[in-house]
Amino acid sequence: MLSAGVSEPGGAPGLNRDLLGRVLGAGKTGERISQTTRLREVLVAGDLADLESELRAFLASIPHQRHSKNPMGSYEGWYASLLQAYFVAAEAEVRAEESGSQGRADLIVRGFGRVYVFEFKMRSRAGADAALRQLKERGYADRYLGRGEPVHLVGLEFSTDTRNLTGFEAETA
Repeated sequence: MLSAGVSEPGGAPGLNRDLLGRVLGAGKTGERISQTTRLREVLVAGDLADLESELRAFLASIPHQRHSKNPMGSYEGWYASLLQAYFVAAEAEVRAEESGSQGRADLIVRGFGRVYVFEFKMRSRAGADAALRQLKERGYADRYLGRGEPVHLVGLEFSTDTRNLTGFEAETA
């Protein structure tokens, strides 16, 4: 299902896979599909350590040319957009900037019997756990509790230097 609620025939999110292919650059289509299949398996299993590994591998696969002379890599919105497309390509339901009573969660990923609530931060003095603290303090996941699905809180911190994660903090609510 696409995040806008529109499914392509057979439920395949072809547009997002194509967009990911363009961001990732050269590479075999089968390799990209395999990458989204692995992500889907991780989301189904709910293994947060494997999720960290998959996200690191995905971000490492983006060619440096996509970052050079491109100020977008300095903003959390760049990473949010990349991950949103990645999760949609894995056939998850994704909502960006979902508002609650105490603020907005950067990304909500639902599907496969689980909910993942993400908060993103660029490398800061607040510490690697600042994103996870914000998720808990502001109760971004509260609306999903009690529905019978495991709810995972995931705080991500990105570095403009490494163009990858510098912090990954996660727990099940």
